[in-house]
Amino acid sequence: MGITSSAGLVSGIKFDDLIANLLQIERRPIALLEEKKADFQAKSAELSNLSIQLSSLRGKASALSALANFNNNKVSATKSSTGVELLTAQVDRTAVPGQYQVKVNQLAQTHSLASQGFVDQSTTAVASSDGTLTFKVGAAGKTTSVSVTTSTTLVQLRDLINAADGDATASIISDGSGSNPYRLVLTAKNAGAANTITISSNPTTLDFTNKQVEAAYAATTNSFTGTVSSNSGNNYTGTTNKTFLVKIVTAGAAGAATYKYSTDGGINWLGANGAAYTGSNAITTQGSLTNYVDGAASSNSTNEGVQIAFGSGTLAADDTFTVDVFNPTLQSAQDAVIQVGNLTFSKTSNTIADAIQGVTLSLLKADSSETITVGVTADSSDIKARVKEFVSAYNEALKYLNDQLSYDPKNPKPKPLLADSTALSLQRRMQTLITSAVPGASTDINSLSKVGITSNKNTGQLTLDETKFDAAVAKSLRDVTRLFIGLGVPSHSTIEYVSKTGSTQPGTYSIEVTTVPTKATITAGSAVPDAGITSAETITVSLYSNATSATDTPIATSVSFAAGSKISDIVNGLNSAFATDGIAASASNSSGTLKITATNYGDDYKLVAFSNVAAANQSGIGTTTLTSTGVDVAGRINSHPATGVGEVLTSDSGFGESGLKIKAPVTAVGSYGTVTVSSGIADRMADLLESAVKSTGTIQTRVNGLGESIAQIDKDITRKATELIRKEAALREQFARLETLLGQYQTQSQSLTSALAGLQNLATIISKK
Repeated sequence: MGITSSAGLVSGIKFDDLIANLLQIERRPIALLEEKKADFQAKSAELSNLSIQLSSLRGKASALSALANFNNNKVSATKSSTGVELLTAQVDRTAVPGQYQVKVNQLAQTHSLASQGFVDQSTTAVASSDGTLTFKVGAAGKTTSVSVTTSTTLVQLRDLINAADGDATASIISDGSGSNPYRLVLTAKNAGAANTITISSNPTTLDFTNKQVEAAYAATTNSFTGTVSSNSGNNYTGTTNKTFLVKIVTAGAAGAATYKYSTDGGINWLGANGAAYTGSNAITTQGSLTNYVDGAASSNSTNEGVQIAFGSGTLAADDTFTVDVFNPTLQSAQDAVIQVGNLTFSKTSNTIADAIQGVTLSLLKADSSETITVGVTADSSDIKARVKEFVSAYNEALKYLNDQLSYDPKNPKPKPLLADSTALSLQRRMQTLITSAVPGASTDINSLSKVGITSNKNTGQLTLDETKFDAAVAKSLRDVTRLFIGLGVPSHSTIEYVSKTGSTQPGTYSIEVTTVPTKATITAGSAVPDAGITSAETITVSLYSNATSATDTPIATSVSFAAGSKISDIVNGLNSAFATDGIAASASNSSGTLKITATNYGDDYKLVAFSNVAAANQSGIGTTTLTSTGVDVAGRINSHPATGVGEVLTSDSGFGESGLKIKAPVTAVGSYGTVTVSSGIADRMADLLESAVKSTGTIQTRVNGLGESIAQIDKDITRKATELIRKEAALREQFARLETLLGQYQTQSQSLTSALAGLQNLATIISKK
């Protein structure tokens, strides 16, 4: 018989309670595993929180360890005496504090050419026959050619030019005139005097050459119904593009009517002979082109060659007439010209980065009568702000660690990371790093306490004394920089520190150059004649930038020069082509002789040049191919071999200076002093925390290990729970069998009792007989 209630029917035993008690004892190992799992989960969560805290500190340490952030320079630029901003300035850490007097004499401009007015944009053809429009920008510019037909419109021509992707772009402007308002404009892509647009072939009716007086135009609201005409054609003697606006003042026929005129849209008005209108300036002649807008042309040139005439009829007051005048040169190509002190600089751009060390000037407006003061001053506010952020982040991270690693007797449950080896190690290493002297730093400033940052002896929390910090920066920014940043400081002015790696140890390392680095340089065989080259010439220059590879493909350019081109023309033309084609080289004038030099040092860079004509009385390059390859620097760092690429020496591995890079653009072999490398607090802290918080770091490794342990515990719990289920089933089956057996015994007992009773009754019956 089965168990059907909490108590056995036969035995009366409470089997459910008994089984529950037995299983509770058996479940104790599972409970212990679950407690262990909860501890591991709590520890894993707190380690993840620790990673977040330390990642924040690492970010602040990395920001503080960036050399660019130790730019303590600020720059200012005064305005003109009338409050106009002529330039703006930006500064980097290499600038030298001081006051610089600057004059903006001229802005760089891009050349812009426009055609005369055209009747419409997309209906009338611009050419009466097929042909090719050809132009280039500067002597070295690539030639741009577009084909036109008798159906090509102004818009189509614009699009053809832009699709050719030359050195100039095309656009269409409308000057708002009553007749022929649309003009095609060519604009050079690059500014500078050398970038002038030259049109060598023009099959269209568009005139990009001559200054024009256009046809006179009568306003549609006029009462005058007679004819009006101008001396249209190539008669304009002025320089600007504008409209002459003529307005009748006193009505009458030509010869009786009076007028006034304006060249600024009616803001200011003039009468005959350039005088302000007095009412006596009558139009004196009718029917011919002798009515100058400004009558006395011989004594006054205000009219700039413009004439207007009227046919028969009566001119009414306020009748208005216009004559457009046009100069194809909308904007001349010119260089920027500035003065810094008593030095004059000409530049092709309005952004000038090499006139004042560490200062980039952006020119806005020219005014040679004004002197602008550009001031560079030292300012530690940015550096101090980053140091304060670092101190704050350090304090937060340390407070979190201290809280996790301390025992609170009032709280019987310890913190998850209490006595955790990873947390303890990080706490100890962080505090040791913060309080120790910095290897390679100046002895005057080699610890945080020297710049006003002190540590509380009980809590380890940092405090910044801003006054002391400012004084340290003022005393030596370089030493303060070396305190926070891993930096190399060369003792020789020619040597430049580039970088180091995590393997580079602090120390002082000697520098020796055994092979001088050079740039590929081609020098022409003879000087360019003072009067210029005798005949037209094309020079081809190629630059290999990976010349040590047999499969390297060079960048090449060919530049054509007209007869009479001087050394300056050739230099400017080549430099323009180099800039356009992305060739890292420059041309220069070496006492009248052409020199072409690669921008970069080293044997990866090779120059090749040749001309289509012989060298004599020409550029001096000649038809024989000239070739030059640079040389890599070679030398030793700390008396150990170093690898040279270009002008950069990199220390080989296996030494204390491993990974150290320096530039050595020297001109002679020999010893070049030392480089003292420091390992700053900020970059050391960043490296320490990087090894802790990265995906393969110590914290994540611990978290991964805990995760594996938790997964194993889950398996153990599942296994033990399965065993308990089986054990419970076995106990229930055992108790069921017990009840069955007891039931059988009870039945047998009842049978025996009944049998005994029967025997007793039988005995009683027998005895009575």
